Amino acid sequence: MVLKLKKEKEELLKKNPKMSEEEAAIKIEAHFRGNHEREKLRRMKMDKELTKKSGLTEDQAKELHAEHEKGMTEEQAALKIEAIQRGNRDRAKVKKMIADKKALEEEGEKKEKTDLKPEEEGKKKDDEKKDDEKKDDEKKDDEKKDDDKKK
Repeated sequence: MVLKLKKEKEELLKKNPKMSEEEAAIKIEAHFRGNHEREKLRRMKMDKELTKKSGLTEDQAKELHAEHEKGMTEEQAALKIEAIQRGNRDRAKVKKMIADKKALEEEGEKKEKTDLKPEEEGKKKDDEKKDDEKKDDEKKDDEKKDDDKKK
């Protein structure tokens, strides 16, 4: 709405360069007020027609119109505020639950990685020991063969 008003003001100033910004603003405001009043009159005419068609008395129609214009009752407003608050609270809970779940998953992944490392290190040490034992056995066998050859 604000952009529309700014464009209208710019167009007015382009058409009439002698017009000040204040005069342009006043003209736009008058235009807006006129449109608003015409819309209000259209609604009043429609309300009258609906009153005639529905069989309501003028007093009943005025009462309904006043309630409509008034908007929500205090109770309805309170219910709406409470609903908005509950929605905000629930969205915050869900957001926290998602963050906690991600944190637990990341922690689980880290734990798995740390759990695997000692096992892998243990396996490497076992493999190294086996390799060393094999080499020692091979050396012993070679030494025996050399001793047998010397004899």
